Order: sequence, then C-alpha cells, then structure tokens
Amino acid sequence: MGSSVSFEYIPREKVNQVIADSLSKKFPIFFLNIPTFKVESFSRREDILSDIARNGRSVFYLEKDEELSTKKKICYRLVIRTVDKILSDELLYIVKKGGLGAQVKVGEEIRRNLSDPMVISVLKAKGISLEDSYFLITDDTWGLRGTDNQAYSILPFSVPHRIICDEVDRSSQNLFRRAERFK
Repeated sequence: MGSSVSFEYIPREKVNQVIADSLSKKFPIFFLNIPTFKVESFSRREDILSDIARNGRSVFYLEKDEELSTKKKICYRLVIRTVDKILSDELLYIVKKGGLGAQVKVGEEIRRNLSDPMVISVLKAKGISLEDSYFLITDDTWGLRGTDNQAYSILPFSVPHRIICDEVDRSSQNLFRRAERFK
C-alpha cells in the first residue's frame, strides 16, 4: 500500500477568516432563537454601493479595539459612518472572551442601546439615521453570521435596514473604496 497525502486548500488571505468560517458553520447562531436577516454580498451589487455613496446611508460595523482588549475580554468599538466620514466611533462594548455567543451578546447590547429613545436622539443630532442603513459584517463580527446567507443584526429589528458582507475582503475599507466609485 502506498501512502497518501491530503491537504486543505485555504482560499482566504487570513487563516483567521478560515477558522471563523469553519466555526460559524459548526456553531450557528440559530440555536438562540433570535431573528435573523438575509446577508447580501456588496461586491456584486452596484445598487447597494450606489445607495451608500449617493444617498449618504449610514453603515454600522464593529471593530475590535486592540488597545482596550485584554487576554480575558474583547472590546468592540461601534463605528457608524458614511462614504464621506465617520459619524460616530465613541461607543465601546466589552465582552468576555470565549464561550458561545459572545458576539451575539454584544449585538444584543448594541441593539438595546439603539432602541433607546435618548440614544436615538443623540444619533439624530449627529446626522445618523437608523432607517435604511446598513450593518456590515466584518471579520470581527463573522460570529453573527449563520448558514444559508442569514445573520443576526445589531440594529433593532423594527428598523428597516440591510446586512451586507463581502465573502473575501470583509473590511470596511473594501466597502468604502468600492462605494467611492459611485459618488
């Protein structure tokens, strides 16, 4: 008998992306009985990129704050921006590392905050609209994605919005670079 060699092709640029992909398939968020929404790929959707660029839509996404994160806790920064500028990036959310649903817990907290009338009025004063906005799934929030193009949103369920993602380059820079062409 001869020996055989097996290998796994990793098409992602980052190994962490592959791990996140694998884990999201093994531990989907659907066990939590939380409403999910369809995820749309913005890379092939000129209508999404055009809407963000021409209509000044707010895009919400989370970034891991490396300086404030520790070995035991992850700090996420909620960034709200348009194609032209960052509208808000001062809201921080800290969650214990590990355990099932850590990103979902952060998402729940953000959704509760974004449902608070006081928070909404502060956001409106900054020119931020929740209606017809977008939630961008990045590498830092890939755990909110389930299977079959469904994901949990950080925005209130009652607010009309869309969830977007790119399958390869999930960075906010990629989104805004592509949207910039439609201004």
